[in-house]
Amino acid sequence: MWLLSTDATRRGSRRWWSSSGLPRKLRSNGVGVIEGHGMMRLIEKNGTFAVRWNSSSSSSATTTAFAKAKVDAPKAASRGVSWDKLMALARRYPDAIQLGQGYPDYEGSRVAREAAADALLRHPMLNQYTPTRGLTRLIEALIGYYRRVQSVDLSEQQVTVLTSGTEGLFVATQAMIKPGDEVIVFQPCFPWYPKMIEMCGAKVVTVNLQPPKFAPSFEDLRKAISGATKVVVLNSPHNPTGHAYTQEELLEFSKIAQEHDLWILSDEVYENVVWDNTGSVCKFGHKRIGQMPDMFDRVVTIGSASKLFSLTGWRLGWAIGPQEVISKMDQIHSLSTYCAASPLQHGVAVALEEEDGTFEGIPSMIAENYTVMAQACEQAGLTPYPADGGHFLCAGIGSLRRSEMEVVEQLLERAHVSVLPLTSFACDLAVSTAEPAIRIAICKKRETIAAAAERLNKVSLD
Repeated sequence: MWLLSTDATRRGSRRWWSSSGLPRKLRSNGVGVIEGHGMMRLIEKNGTFAVRWNSSSSSSATTTAFAKAKVDAPKAASRGVSWDKLMALARRYPDAIQLGQGYPDYEGSRVAREAAADALLRHPMLNQYTPTRGLTRLIEALIGYYRRVQSVDLSEQQVTVLTSGTEGLFVATQAMIKPGDEVIVFQPCFPWYPKMIEMCGAKVVTVNLQPPKFAPSFEDLRKAISGATKVVVLNSPHNPTGHAYTQEELLEFSKIAQEHDLWILSDEVYENVVWDNTGSVCKFGHKRIGQMPDMFDRVVTIGSASKLFSLTGWRLGWAIGPQEVISKMDQIHSLSTYCAASPLQHGVAVALEEEDGTFEGIPSMIAENYTVMAQACEQAGLTPYPADGGHFLCAGIGSLRRSEMEVVEQLLERAHVSVLPLTSFACDLAVSTAEPAIRIAICKKRETIAAAAERLNKVSLD
């Protein structure tokens, strides 16, 4: 085990220890301060280390967790196939159509890119630090956007800009969760959720979603709640299944959260891609748990320019919630990345100001891609599951009587189409009841999806 200590009072001063070279006090009882200068402290206990800072608003010894991590990750083995293995498999076929990872192969927002380029070349001060909370123009643009599209009234203290939606999830868990808490996650899920929760020293409690619609079971949710439950993680539209929560489901989540005094961490990065049962995109049709009656003060919502404007490489996101939690998140963010890239913040601000809800036709294209790919899946002997939005399609493979990885490999070998097994989105395979399935990314150009559909139409998996 190696630990890095940074002296917060002297920039750049660092010291490394191996497990055999740790200070005697730490080695003798398993807990101690490795470096205590300034306001930051690195603490280790039972194989877990944490960076903490002393509260500046109190003379007491109260500390707030900044980051914690398990040195070992024994639970990782109970999860699905590793991403590294899946990507290595796809690289065997250079001409494969990549429908595994959920990145677009089309251009992101032109408005955002042109505004960012202008900031880079013509506005020197937009290439310097912004406040940690975010560029003022972007904060105001976010407030204006959500007022316009969702009738949400926000203050500047209820919004913070972050270096990606992923960082938003990370700092939210750090701000909301403490060691010993339990956090409920519906599986399958975005694979980063359980890892982030465990880094807080908390326990992940899984609730299974069942095909074909992957709607939540509120009976199962109630059974999963204990006296230690602190947070429920929601994701709508859902990755990987495409389920978008209905008004009735959100009201039931709200009722349960209020009954048990729970926080909700709501990942809503796919908010602009929601369609109805005819496949038509619902302009500004996304429904938010934070807008349900009496819920705003117990919900932290994560958004992302990666998904909203198809700019995954920009790593720019935001969080909305009660000032109490947003302030803690901003503190943690300031000690990690400090601020998101200033020219990119400017670009997204301009794009939000000008957005009319069509997002340059991308949501409609993705909805059409779902229809095309669902038909191709049926032709290939797969069972496409219904979806309400998002960037993905899941298809059952039970009729093929093969494992998920066998089907993934056959699609690569026979059709040169790369997809992912649904088990790679499991929190805990030991308790998963999911039927075998694959996930297909549909956030691609029409011609990419058409070419993949043509290849699937020619392949037999029987």
